[in-house]
Amino acid sequence: MDDDELIAAALQVLQRRTSGPSMPVRELVRLYLPTIAKPQTRTAIAGRLRPIVAAFGDREVLGLRVVEAADYRAARHATELPRGAPGRFYGHKQINYELRALKTAIRWAVREGRLPHNPIADVKDAKVQKHRQTSPTEEEIGRFLALADTTYRALILLAADSGLRRDEARLMQWDWLDETTATVLLPGWATKNGKDRIVPLTTRTMAALRLLARHVRSPFVFARPNVEGTPMRDQEMDEKFKTIVIASGVKAAPGDGSVRYHDLRHSYARRAARAGVRIEVISRILGHSTIQQTLDYIQMADDDVIEAGEAFERGMARAKERRRGPLSMFSLTPEHISGAKKVP
Repeated sequence: MDDDELIAAALQVLQRRTSGPSMPVRELVRLYLPTIAKPQTRTAIAGRLRPIVAAFGDREVLGLRVVEAADYRAARHATELPRGAPGRFYGHKQINYELRALKTAIRWAVREGRLPHNPIADVKDAKVQKHRQTSPTEEEIGRFLALADTTYRALILLAADSGLRRDEARLMQWDWLDETTATVLLPGWATKNGKDRIVPLTTRTMAALRLLARHVRSPFVFARPNVEGTPMRDQEMDEKFKTIVIASGVKAAPGDGSVRYHDLRHSYARRAARAGVRIEVISRILGHSTIQQTLDYIQMADDDVIEAGEAFERGMARAKERRRGPLSMFSLTPEHISGAKKVP
């Protein structure tokens, strides 16, 4: 094949990729969202796609370019957050979620034969701090609990002592609780990975739950009192927890902005690991798909290393006591060695 033929073939490929069926971004989002089965996930994805539609709603999907994604990122990063302290802007992590949602929607349309290709498949995530570093200590959790009312004391403990996610706690129902075993069975529809999960509850968490009023007409533990049969709203929960954090004076780690409810889940992972719970057990309780996710939560620090050395010393001392005897490697002395009989 000579050069002219190669150029002609390349032009044909380009023409196929830029022709064919297309649709506005707004229409793509309208068709894509109903295909997401889980209501919680659908709501989250809709929120991420809302600013995308505001920016590109009337644009043809096939007309989008990678450079426009970069322009969107810059403009979004310069946009001040609607709530919170002045001077705070949308972070690159949030913007990554928004652009990923758009790419995922386009990939769905390509699989369905609605679009010939994904024009922004090469858009890359911006580099961000991989994981939050905020992990409230037991003393800080105590400060939250001292400021919380009966309802929020239970909500805080469900995350801090059992590692529940916000929606797993918020949507909890009374019949999920087993007081005999002090556990809660989370059904798949309420978990992030769609799998059932059994989570142990501490004595103080069970005590906090027993103090809650049970709504006759609602199955939810944290029901909205004036709206029959509905759980507490996520926004209401976030705002109340933020008020508690501010009043407590507890600060987030540098770069994390503010303490979030989800940080209590990180705290549970780290405190459980320091208490000696095996990493694979912590991972199962948290509902992680990989051990690496759990390791990211635990965030070992220098004091963990120091404590590990001290724990090893204590273990050696206990082993010495258990194995004390004339043939013990911990109790052999020069006298033992010189007086030992040789094996014929």
